[in-house]
Amino acid sequence: MRKDVWKVVLPTVVVLLLATSVVTGVTKSEIRKQMEGVKKAYQRGLMTEERYKQKLAYLEEALKTAPEGEPPVKDENVRINMIQNGSFEDFNPNTGKWRSRWMWWNGWKWGGDYVNNKAGDAKDGKLCAEIKCTGRKGRIGLFTPEFPILKKDAEYELTLWIKGTPGNRLNVAFEGDARGNGAFTGGPEWKKVTVIGKAKPKGTKFRVYFYMVGTGTLWIDDVQMYMK
Repeated sequence: MRKDVWKVVLPTVVVLLLATSVVTGVTKSEIRKQMEGVKKAYQRGLMTEERYKQKLAYLEEALKTAPEGEPPVKDENVRINMIQNGSFEDFNPNTGKWRSRWMWWNGWKWGGDYVNNKAGDAKDGKLCAEIKCTGRKGRIGLFTPEFPILKKDAEYELTLWIKGTPGNRLNVAFEGDARGNGAFTGGPEWKKVTVIGKAKPKGTKFRVYFYMVGTGTLWIDDVQMYMK
């Protein structure tokens, strides 16, 4: 993805962390900046119209009670999911079958014969992500945009639900300025898996990678990540 697009994507990520003054103490001017970032992301085609309207309505509601000056002390006990479209409801059919086909997520392939698609047997909502091997095995994956590290030595708890047919294997890895990984195999029923990531002492940003190796079909749904 081009560098100029990241400048739009990153503010939309921060919206989840800073969108409401009641939760995080954001001022009116900061919320207006976030609204501009959401608008630009929509204009660039990085989110659906439905998602755009939802985010805009959320920010407009937060704007009503936001302070004008310095924000109050943050409530450290509030848990906010940092993952956008973790339920894979926003689907983009115009991308290549082996790349990411979901809004906000990015994707890549490293060998093998695979296709990405939506599936209706979801754990959460109506859709989930399906990764299917159609021939020789290799590696295919999804990854998030960059997250800013807002707290020194922060730890992140990542959870997701998976299931799959024989031969699948999912690797999950924090990369960049955070470290943590896990390897899992999906069975016939949905199961919840967890990976803990820890920021480097002087880290500024990181991504999370989800990639399948092996054969079979893998389904992923309800991805969530919280700063501990």
